[in-house]
Amino acid sequence: MRVASLVEQAQAAHDRRSALYQTYEDAINKYKATKDLTLFGSNRKKIDTDHKTLSQQIGTIQSKLKAEGADASDKVRCGLVLTGFLTVRENWKKSGHLSGQGKVRGKYFL
Repeated sequence: MRVASLVEQAQAAHDRRSALYQTYEDAINKYKATKDLTLFGSNRKKIDTDHKTLSQQIGTIQSKLKAEGADASDKVRCGLVLTGFLTVRENWKKSGHLSGQGKVRGKYFL
């Protein structure tokens, strides 16, 4: 039960961290529309702080999982990496940055 609870906490923190990428993209789009560098700078700092906090939480949870059993910690780490990779890839596809052939601005990606 303890491991399952920690895994759920890690997944929740990862989901919140993944949502920050959309928030960052929204801040960039708002900057492009308004050209307000001060607002963009403050938004970016807040997002960066939130990202750092969530990453630290995930690291703490992984340490607790490692104490419970190394196998669970490795599975969570691999799962979070894969989930994050797929989320970023899907966001790139949706935004048009990633073409069907796997090129991003002329360079091969994914």
